[in-house]
Amino acid sequence: MRQLSAEMRARLVMMRMDKGLTQAQVAERIGVTQATVSRLETGLRAPDPNILRCYVAAVEGALTCLACGQAFPCAYDDDGRPMIHATELT
Repeated sequence: MRQLSAEMRARLVMMRMDKGLTQAQVAERIGVTQATVSRLETGLRAPDPNILRCYVAAVEGALTCLACGQAFPCAYDDDGRPMIHATELT
């Protein structure tokens, strides 16, 4: 995948901030590190398409799970936090 444009990265940050979420909170929701979220938002690396989809789903709740097709989140852990399928991060 190509790098995200500066405009797209700004939209990601705005979406997250509008929901009152930190990078760490988004990272926890999608099962990645805060550094991964930071790299996505700053454009230091071309984003993994699955992580990008999960990011948007975790912030907006508007996507479906790539593994099962159900509305995100399709599963919750023992603490009630939304989970994603491991296949989404491969």
